[in-house]
Amino acid sequence: RGRPRRQGRRTREVGQGSSGEAVAWRRGNLPAPARPAVIRPCRIGSVAPFAPAGPRRIRPGRVNEFWMMLEGWPVSRAVRSSIRLYPAISALHVAGLGTLFGALIVHHLALWRGQVLTLALPVIRWGLVTALTSGVFLFLPRAGFYAANPAFQLKLILIATACVNAAAFHLWRAAPRRLMAALSLALWAGAILAGRWIAYTGL
Repeated sequence: RGRPRRQGRRTREVGQGSSGEAVAWRRGNLPAPARPAVIRPCRIGSVAPFAPAGPRRIRPGRVNEFWMMLEGWPVSRAVRSSIRLYPAISALHVAGLGTLFGALIVHHLALWRGQVLTLALPVIRWGLVTALTSGVFLFLPRAGFYAANPAFQLKLILIATACVNAAAFHLWRAAPRRLMAALSLALWAGAILAGRWIAYTGL
């Protein structure tokens, strides 16, 4: 079997494949068998469990050096390398956003009826602080990825606009409160959707 067999003017070689089946190819007519793709686990937070292996391309510049410095911090390495810490922080981030948005809905619906629900304000502050703090710890392990992600950039813009709207809501006495309440809900809903879209962009 291992000997070449002549067929006319061409030579066919018969070898043994990795699966035990006979593999035949014509010398000079077909390219060499392709090497199997090497795969490695992705970093925590990626959608696909595996990604093609290859060198990480980093463009030179002070901005990228800054993101790399953030990723190299001990707390960043600890979160990135831990199997339990990253999911725990992610769950806390989701809980903070849910608490914040739920309290905003209750507060703004009461405002639309002409009532001021002051009990919801501490809950809103707690949810905002929890979401922002946990978001920082989620950002540090992959600062370069998130900084270049368009969905993450949109999320930051929406959050900043929502915070400015909230500040104007409390400081401007003649503000159109119902309109600003509706804008606040729309901005936070957009920020939550943009946050969910981060995993599907910039891969």
